[in-house]
Amino acid sequence: ITTKKTFELKGNLLYSVGDSYYLSAGSYPNWTTYMVNWSASDLPVPVGATVVEARLYVIYTWDKAGVMPDEVSLTFNGQMQTLEAHYSDRKGYGGYNYPYGMLVYNVTDVFNTSGNTAILNNMHTGGGNVSIRGMLLVVIYEDESEPKRMIFMNEGFDMLYGGPSKCTTPEEATAYAPFSGLTVDTANVTSAKLITVAPGAGPNEGDLIFNGHKWTD
Repeated sequence: ITTKKTFELKGNLLYSVGDSYYLSAGSYPNWTTYMVNWSASDLPVPVGATVVEARLYVIYTWDKAGVMPDEVSLTFNGQMQTLEAHYSDRKGYGGYNYPYGMLVYNVTDVFNTSGNTAILNNMHTGGGNVSIRGMLLVVIYEDESEPKRMIFMNEGFDMLYGGPSKCTTPEEATAYAPFSGLTVDTANVTSAKLITVAPGAGPNEGDLIFNGHKWTD
């Protein structure tokens, strides 16, 4: 899971899933549209700040018919968007061997601080055949009243399961996310925050290891 973008600025990062939800193709086998809204309070960009990057992540699961990425299209605030990246993984054996993954769109030019709407259109014949986990909208803004920050955005998608029932160990089922692209002068760091997105994880599973320190569940 590698560094896609870096920013060094006076500003900050905001993120929100809006009113997105899990849409099961099993429960709604012929779905053709999936809409998500974000209010101004979901992503409270300060008045006078400048949005320098807005990235939309569409996270899917159980892609039974290979719908992603070629049989969907996405509009953001009414404007058709171009897919920037597609990350996917699958377990690769046995039953229920379906792709999981994430579509990425750069929506900076059409982002609106007063509110936003994304609509995913499913063009697969008959609709359905892929389930949507949700959407995540991430915004980075510049504001002279904010402290100077370095922001590293890592992207990727790794499907993990470490346990004897799948003949794997936790060590084998580990994703690595090295941060690169900027040199950090640690003597001048006053705080650091790690934000990790694990769309399919339950509350009682998984370890997060950062520089040798571990957080469990």
